[in-house]
Parts: sequence; structure tokens; C-alpha cells
Amino acid sequence: MFRLVFYPVLENSLLSAALLIVFGAVIVFLVPRGERLGARGRRVLVVLRMLAFFLLSVAMLRPTIIYTETRRLAASVHLVLDRSESMSIADEAGGKSRYATATEALREAAPVLETMRHAGLDVAVFAFDKTLTPLGIDDRGEITGIAKKPTGPETAIGYALEQILLRSGGKRILGTILLTDGTQRSLPPRDVLPQEAASRYRDAASPIFPVRLGLGGTGDTQDVAVSDLQANDRVFVKNDFLVSASVRVAGYRNRPIPVRLLFEDADGRMQQVATKEILVREEGQHIRVDFSCTPPKTGLFKYTVDVPTQPKELISTNNAMSGFVRVVEGGLNVLYLQGEKRFEHGFIQRALDASADIHVKYLRIPIEEARLQARSLKRETEDVLSDLTGSRVSLVDPYFLPGAYTVYILDDIDSKAFKNEELDALARLVADGAGLIMIGGFHAFGGGGYGETALAAAAPVVMNPLDRQPLDGPPR
Repeated sequence: MFRLVFYPVLENSLLSAALLIVFGAVIVFLVPRGERLGARGRRVLVVLRMLAFFLLSVAMLRPTIIYTETRRLAASVHLVLDRSESMSIADEAGGKSRYATATEALREAAPVLETMRHAGLDVAVFAFDKTLTPLGIDDRGEITGIAKKPTGPETAIGYALEQILLRSGGKRILGTILLTDGTQRSLPPRDVLPQEAASRYRDAASPIFPVRLGLGGTGDTQDVAVSDLQANDRVFVKNDFLVSASVRVAGYRNRPIPVRLLFEDADGRMQQVATKEILVREEGQHIRVDFSCTPPKTGLFKYTVDVPTQPKELISTNNAMSGFVRVVEGGLNVLYLQGEKRFEHGFIQRALDASADIHVKYLRIPIEEARLQARSLKRETEDVLSDLTGSRVSLVDPYFLPGAYTVYILDDIDSKAFKNEELDALARLVADGAGLIMIGGFHAFGGGGYGETALAAAAPVVMNPLDRQPLDGPPR
């Protein structure tokens, strides 16, 4: 179909037409001065003026011929069947399983599918668990290749939708009918969120029609999944090895769930080295769990974060994630004993943390708490600090045991903040080769009373008892 359309230079079409009329009148009625033209000259002049008027009209009106052709574009309709193991739960009407209900609905839809195909639509059927599998349709519209039982170990809804969109090759998708219980359980790299895939369908103006199976959607399926395992691939021997993982819990709300860290021993057996208990308040909640252990030997070791199979849990293959860490010689394991907060602490901490060969454990001694209690009780800070030190648990185990740390850093901490047994243990460690750094301050060295402790012999300076500084009042 052809049609002529004008796009005038001026936005006002009437103004453009008026200008053309004026110009046409000038061409017709304007007679050149001087001698009269002969018949031939007049004909040439008329032709030239008509040509000029025509060219001006084309330039001002900008006529355009548009050709329109209507064609039916290829379009498709997709049916997507969830065949993961959670679909085997029998909570549909009549005691049927979710999978049986879904496959029965597909069989009953055969006449409708055949009608759609005769209308020129491309009908495609897929089944998915952790992968996407295309199914066939015979001449009667019946779907072929449907598995008898759902046995898929994962439910990658987002991944399946994304793969269907990629396989469509730009073809228009009129709609996607998704038959699933709505329980997303998948591991990387198939852990695409259904919301992310749905947003791509929305951008393509392709609607998704979910048919949810099961009584409770995501909440009725009981499952625990470990994902997003994070840890360094190298650690120094006898240094802290930090492991972090995300645990997703569905169907066990307000129930304690144990999470374990297993580490391979020298004989290749997995030993439990740490455990934590989590409590889920919201359905499908992700909880971050952090662990720490100290590898005693060098080598390549396997570690695993796992959750024991819970009661009535249908799928347990996603309850654990493993990795490998190489434990090497070298590095410093440092215990930094901090006192009151000071301006220079931030600089010291950044300098220590900047080195990959230094692992620092920061342990704060409650000097400030003692000062606050002393003010409220109107007592001497030294007496309150002595009471707090005497009542707390000893730091000898685990901090001052042989091999626990290679270097000890003492901040500006008064000796009254330590028990005698702790300073005795630290002095023995230094005598056996451990490093000791004492940061200066009013309550370091002799000012903190260390000249009268077992550390006096280990300190790099001679301390005089007269250097003692009071915890209350200005320094002397």
C-alpha cells in the first residue's frame, strides 16, 4: 500500500501554502522590463518559472511516498514444567502429587495446543530442574518426553526462564506458562533469581503466567541450602583461617539449625572444628555464618561448611559446600592487647592489616570501663581495675599458651589490668622466643608498674619503681 505524505519545512502547513501561492503569483504576473520577448522567449521563460516553482514546492513541502506492508510475525507460546524433586510432594487435591497434577493438566491441554499450532503459533514445551530440557509435541498436540517422576536435585527457576529467552533468538514470545511450586533452590552458576529473569521478560513485553502448585508455595517445602562460600585460598600455619558461608532456610522457621565447619586432618578424614546454631525468623531467609579455625600443619586441606540433614528435608544435596586451602610456613600471628582508645590506634591497625603475612588478633582490655565504674562508685580506678581483673577469666588459655602467637603487642595498659599468672606466662613465652612489643605511654614500662612484674627482665629498658604513674589524676 502506497500513500503520499507531506512534511513541510515550516511547522504551519497553511503558512507554507500561502508562501507558495505568493511566489506562484509573482512568477505568473511579473513581466521583465525592456523589449518584448518573442514567442519562443516567452515559452522558455514560462518553462523556467514553472520548473523553479516546482523545485521550490518540493523543497518546502518535502513530499514522501510511504509503502506499508502488513505481515504476520512469527510468535511462540512456551509451557515450562518443573521436574525437581520437591514436585513429588503429594499435597494437591485428591492426594495427588504436584507433578502428577501438572502433567495431567498438560495432557488435558492437548486439544488447545493443537488449535494454537494450526493458528500459526509456535508452541514449545520445556522441563527443568537444574538444567532445561525441551519436550516434544506430536500431531495430536500431546506432549512427549515427560519424565515419570520428578527427580531433579535443584530448582533453577530463574536460570530456566533466562535460557528460554536466550533460545528464542529474538522471536516474539506471546506468553510463558510456568508450572512450578515456586521453590527456588539452585547452586552457582544457576542461581539466577526469578525476579531478575522476570524483569528481562518484562523488557521484552512478554508476560509470564505462573501456575503455583502445592498448598504453601515456598513455605511448605522444608529445605536448607548452603551457598556463597568465602575464604582465602592460602593461610599461614597456626594462624586463624576465616570461613564464611550463607545458609538459606525454608520450612524451619523458629527452629535452631546447626551449622558446622569441617576441616581435613593429616589422615584425610574430615573433622568438625567449629559449630554454630542459627535461628530463622523469616521464611526463606539467608543468614551469614562465620567460622574460624587454626590449621596446625602445612599442606593442602579440604574444608566444608555443612548443615546436617533436617527432619522431613526432601533434598540434602545442597546442604554443604567445600573448598581447599593451602597452609604454608611463615607469617606472623600477632596478639595486640589494646587499652583505652587512642588516636594512633587506627594508624597502627591499618599498618598491620596491610601486610598479607601478618594476622592480628585484637583483644581489648577494659581500662575505660574501670574508669567509668570508679567515677560512679566514687572509688579509686586502680582498686576497681584490680577487682575487675581478679573476677574475670584468666587469659592464659588460650592467649598465653606456647605456640598460640608469635608476637605480642602491649598497648598503653597498666600492669594492674593483668593477673600475675598472665604476666608470668607471657614472660616465659618471650624467654622461649616469642616477640614482645611494648608501645609507649604513661602506663607502659615503669609508668605502668611493669618493673615489679615478671616482664621486667624481658623489657628493652631498665624500669624504676619511682616511674610509677597513678591511674587517677595528672601524670607525674
